[in-house]
Amino acid sequence: MKRIINNKWTYMLAVCLLIISACSDDIEDLKLDPAESKTALLSGTWALSSVVQTDEDAVRKGFPEFVLREDLTNLFPFTDLVLVIGADGSYSVTQGNSPDVIGSSSGSYTLDDQEFPSQINFQGGRTLDIATYNGLLEGILTLKLTRFQRNSEGEITNAFVSYEYKFEKQ
Repeated sequence: MKRIINNKWTYMLAVCLLIISACSDDIEDLKLDPAESKTALLSGTWALSSVVQTDEDAVRKGFPEFVLREDLTNLFPFTDLVLVIGADGSYSVTQGNSPDVIGSSSGSYTLDDQEFPSQINFQGGRTLDIATYNGLLEGILTLKLTRFQRNSEGEITNAFVSYEYKFEKQ
């Protein structure tokens, strides 16, 4: 009986190793070149291509998918907005008729972490979350602004709405 169990474990281990070795090339393809930091990938000229609003309160309450998100891109001239992020820590915004997304037209920016930033702080403007690194290599930058409720003491409680701004590199 022990021999059968040992053989099962041996076969399971062999299958797991086979699967891992077969996937290792795919995993390597997903890694960023170490010389190409995420900070460097943020630099460039970015045109706003879409804006999606999410009702965070509805998400928290488990509402159906169709009421959670709304694409606002065509409701306002968001696509007029162009953001230039410099490798030197500067930025500029050409807003056109777009609503004010960044909060200022130019200045300097800082990142919360140089290697793996999760937020970009536009001095004189807003601090936006870097929503995902997926797409950054393909020239897509997704920034997120979340608005929070406050209680009677002014303390932040729950997120109630968020906006995802998708930019395409020019």
